Amino acid sequence: MDRTYIAIKRQLDAMACRDGYELGVLMPERRNADGEPYRAMAMYGWSKASEAPVEPLQLAKFKGQFLKMLKGKNHEGADIYIRPSSSSGAINRGLILIDDLTAESLQELCQEGFEPSLVTETSPDNFQAWVRLSKNDLSPALATQAAIQLADRFGGDPASADYRHFGRLAGFTNRKPHHRQPNGYYPFVTVTRAKSCLASKGQGLIDQCKEWIDAHGSMVTAEAIPELSEGDISNQVASPTLRRFEDLFHGIAKKFGGTSPDMSVRKRSQGYANLSKVDWMVAKQMLSDGVVPGDLKAAMLACSHRLSDRKPDPFRYVHLTVEKAALLINLKDK
Repeated sequence: MDRTYIAIKRQLDAMACRDGYELGVLMPERRNADGEPYRAMAMYGWSKASEAPVEPLQLAKFKGQFLKMLKGKNHEGADIYIRPSSSSGAINRGLILIDDLTAESLQELCQEGFEPSLVTETSPDNFQAWVRLSKNDLSPALATQAAIQLADRFGGDPASADYRHFGRLAGFTNRKPHHRQPNGYYPFVTVTRAKSCLASKGQGLIDQCKEWIDAHGSMVTAEAIPELSEGDISNQVASPTLRRFEDLFHGIAKKFGGTSPDMSVRKRSQGYANLSKVDWMVAKQMLSDGVVPGDLKAAMLACSHRLSDRKPDPFRYVHLTVEKAALLINLKDK
């Protein structure tokens, strides 16, 4: 049997979304008429509200010509992602994605009662975990709030914390340029844990998030984060702000280890994941110190180590990281 299909089956069986799935194929980088780089995403099993509805994808779809097409796109440089279907009024089926986890943080996740239904190794020593907090859908507000809390608690990527984020699909390669191996190949996304289950402390986290919403009227939702617009990032930042970011960044980064061109692919991959955690910790500290988001975003763009290598869209990454840190801090301060 096809090994890619076997990997996909393991993942979908563990995610256990009876309404099916939506697939995103992130195409290789292109340049628009102005010469600016961009990556378009082709969607399968999903349609806009203004379009005729399409059937969500089920496991049986991942065979024959469709699977052959996905393999071809991946070989050409596309990345393959998946998430629960939003058809029939479904939202997320209680599944939350936590991105950029280490083996140590995965162990803590299990020990503290947030046992994942699925874990994929998306690059050497870098993992994504799908945690089912509930058997039922969670509202966008509740799910996003829970996702941010889990990312903050276990060192995940806050920019990927929302109510129905895409995760990588096993059986395909991770085509980010910095994961390219010396032999020219890219690492396959593999399943390291597949055991569909309900997290034992999931309901407790849901109840906690509900209490925050009821008590403070503060709802951390994807809609609460404005789109990145012109003027959102400061054009000029005072030197003390830049120095403060650099000092915090390098001080915290020492605890995790940095990256260098002569590192092995495995160590460099983990270093990149750790630097996202450093960005998050610096953002929370500087916002707590009173730095305004626009200045913090500009400082992060200027000073965060190898940002353009780590993230395909640095501006969006910085925007989401800072805005989610601000929402979390505002929530805790109330």
